Order: sequence, then C-alpha cells, then structure tokens
Amino acid sequence: MSVILFRIMGWALLIGIVVLTVVPPSLRIVTGASHNLGHALVFLLTGVVFGLGYELRISVMCTAAVLFCACVEIVQLAVPGRHARLSDFVIDAAAACIGIAIGWTVHRVSEGFAFANGAVRQSIPIGGKGPHAHQRKSNAV
Repeated sequence: MSVILFRIMGWALLIGIVVLTVVPPSLRIVTGASHNLGHALVFLLTGVVFGLGYELRISVMCTAAVLFCACVEIVQLAVPGRHARLSDFVIDAAAACIGIAIGWTVHRVSEGFAFANGAVRQSIPIGGKGPHAHQRKSNAV
C-alpha cells in the first residue's frame, strides 16, 4: 500500500477520534466491545497506520501520540456529559505507542526486504568489465 494512503487513513482516524471525543454521549458509537477494549483497538489501529505512513523517529511519534491522548482527555472536561479518565489516557497512550512501534517496525522491515530484492536483481559484471575492473587487475600484480 502507498505511504500516502496510510497517511490519509491515519489523519482520518485521528479526526474521527477527535469528533467522537467532543460529541455528546448520546451520539457516541456503541459497540459490543468493552469500553477499554474499544479504546485500545482504535488507538492501536491509529498508531499502526501512522507508524506505516511516516518515517519519523519512533520517539517523536510516541511523544506526539501521548500528548494527543492527554489533549483528548482534557478536552472532555469541557464537554457536558463527558468525563476525562486517567485510565482512558493510559490505555489510549499505551495502545497508540504499541501501534506506532508495530507500524514503524513493519515499515523498516519491508524497506529491508525491498533493498534485499533490489540487490539481488543487480547484474554482476563478469570477465573484468565494470567500474572496479582496474582495481582487480592492479591487485593481481
């Protein structure tokens, strides 16, 4: 998948999180999953997508994720009927950082595979022809 697609998906998920954070509780999406599991899955997925979409240092992305999670909880203090919870912050931040680590690792490993595949496809000069042929001849003397 294209890096641009991962970036679009990441920002769409982030916007969705913000929207669902500021809407009244009656408009919140309710799934069959537990509250904590729902939070963890959404933030894990968002982290994975950002980890796949950006080549930033993992420490920078995780710091941004923790700050975002803190802001999301603080914003809820101003929304009637919503409550900021330390447990939500911890679950969201941990899931986002784990997701970023997963996406970041997959991105790096896939780059390694692409590099290895590219190296295999390169032709190797045979019979003294190539950019380093003069070095091999001079070493033989």
